[in-house]
Amino acid sequence: MKIGTPMRSLTAGLLALGLQPEDIVTAVNGVSVTDPSRIGPAISALSTAARIEVTVRRNGKPQTLTVDIPR
Repeated sequence: MKIGTPMRSLTAGLLALGLQPEDIVTAVNGVSVTDPSRIGPAISALSTAARIEVTVRRNGKPQTLTVDIPR
């Protein structure tokens, strides 16, 4: 079973979330992510959210990145 998806190629939007190229994304707003193609749609589905939380494994340790979305 995969534990997440590595971020080898980052878009401007993902960089704005604070992701780094070697991060392994494990969840977006608490929803497990194991396939790279699901990250963008998972974040886009949160278009009405005031805050996005992305859980990653960075340097072998879990970390949560939080971005407040201005309204």
